[in-house]
Amino acid sequence: MEKYEEIKKLGKGAQASCYLVKHKSEGKEYVLKKIECDDEGAARKAFQEAMALNELRHQLSIPAVCGYKEFFVFWDKKISAMYVCIIMENYPKGDLSRILTNRRGKKQLIELPILQKWTGQMLSGLAYIHAKNIIHRDLKPSNIFLRNDLTLAIGDFGVATLMDDKRTKTRTTVGSVNWMAPEVFERPYDDRSDVWSFGCILLEMVTCSILDQKEVRELLFEIKKEDNSLTKVLAKIKQIYSSELADVLKACLTRNFHQRPNAQGSAPKSDLNLKDSMTYLEKNYKTASAVNAILPRISFFTKKEKLTKYSRPLLLTMLSHKENEVIVHQCLKLLQFGCVTSELLRPLYSISRTTKSKDIINESMIVLSQLNSEKSIASIGSLGFIHEICAFIKKYKTDKEVFKNCVKALWSACVNESNAELASQENILTDIFDGASRFNNDPSVAAEVVSLYWALSLEDACEKQILESAVPGIFIALQLHRKDVKVVRACFMALTSIASCGEAACKKILNPSSSEKKVNGLMVFVAVVKEQSGDKQGMEEFVMLVDELIQEDSVKDQLKKCKPLKSELKKLLTKYKNMEKLCEIISAL
Repeated sequence: MEKYEEIKKLGKGAQASCYLVKHKSEGKEYVLKKIECDDEGAARKAFQEAMALNELRHQLSIPAVCGYKEFFVFWDKKISAMYVCIIMENYPKGDLSRILTNRRGKKQLIELPILQKWTGQMLSGLAYIHAKNIIHRDLKPSNIFLRNDLTLAIGDFGVATLMDDKRTKTRTTVGSVNWMAPEVFERPYDDRSDVWSFGCILLEMVTCSILDQKEVRELLFEIKKEDNSLTKVLAKIKQIYSSELADVLKACLTRNFHQRPNAQGSAPKSDLNLKDSMTYLEKNYKTASAVNAILPRISFFTKKEKLTKYSRPLLLTMLSHKENEVIVHQCLKLLQFGCVTSELLRPLYSISRTTKSKDIINESMIVLSQLNSEKSIASIGSLGFIHEICAFIKKYKTDKEVFKNCVKALWSACVNESNAELASQENILTDIFDGASRFNNDPSVAAEVVSLYWALSLEDACEKQILESAVPGIFIALQLHRKDVKVVRACFMALTSIASCGEAACKKILNPSSSEKKVNGLMVFVAVVKEQSGDKQGMEEFVMLVDELIQEDSVKDQLKKCKPLKSELKKLLTKYKNMEKLCEIISAL
């Protein structure tokens, strides 16, 4: 527990209490679940059950499944109590029950594309955990969490247990009664019991516009005993949604568990490989229901395979459903796995200009920053995309994630001189300084911002702002993030480029003080080199910077007088004896 700082209590259930905690060294927030145990034997048993989740440990990126960071036993001396503790991913967006309560209160329909997307994600998640021999046993809307991109993740496996071969021998009834399969009161749980619970969740989702809270609770109770209630509701669902969806519900809520499918059997096209999935998508890209059924399955392949050959089906799908934010968002996420080609640029520009969705703009910027052919990058400016990116930076400079990805897209484009000139004409640096000052504690933002300074450093229109504001900003990044390899490398590269602009630039680097703070540039270098001396690439960038600085005689004289810097340079030569340029610099100093 010493690694975590408790922020607040989130809730207490019959078996456990949950807390929002922060990892002290990472600075990241997690959820801590504390399961109180009566004695050491109970703690050992609870810990063994928790370790059944070890297959999910560190798997925070698996689609539709909440990842677990670690498990441990904790003895609270203050109250003489023993707890099994589970550290899991945090979901600030909340859970599915909140969405359902809100929609049901307004008698508001959950749109079919969203429903299909979430259905596919839940079934995919269930299929995954069942393949790992884990049964959830307490599946309900409050245990389905929303990620920041509004995809779903099955979580709260605190009472899950291992299956023994294909079936578990455990007879303990642990789930919430409304969502429990009818057979669990008489026989052990198995994976098909989870499928019933999934069916109940789906039933809640499709009845938001036609049943109130009391009516849906009564329905969940009645379908365990007889079929008539479900048959009546399925008839309405066919009218509101589709026969296909009603058939899925009927299969999942089959009272005879022998006839009930498993999660893989409930999901469409479960046997398709990547090539077949993409072929299916290309043939059916105009049909929203087919698209929503196959895209979640394609996402599984992205963990093992790049989609380099398959940009066409995704592009066709995206262009055919430009008004459907859910489909566009999924396509953009998939395009990031090796599908970024020159033919993508024009559709991406079109979607970015017309969408009002911040999430789609964010994903578009991530995709744009992955373009790597010179011809494609040159086309960014001729299309007018530089202006759009700068407009996004100005609009979203208070949103860290969007700001960061827009800046990355801009500097990636500005490696082309024409694009850099266009960006300099947008007077974008003022907004970059503003955004950077908000998020300067985040190394991932700092690295992208400094890279943009590097890309614009040789533009005459930017020279004054680069020297007055960018150079002090780079030194702030160096001081705050001197342990971060990526930031340090970016800073040295940017400063080398700036130093090539002449004596005034070199003097500013040695004395990067701003009106708020006095800074000795050389002593900052000494501190950073001591920290990063083991990074050969970073030190090579630093040597190039020093070489650029000593081209100016007045600056060279100052370096000669700085004994700590000369000492660090000699230490580097001892470590990297083959670094010829470093030998020349030491001789010159």
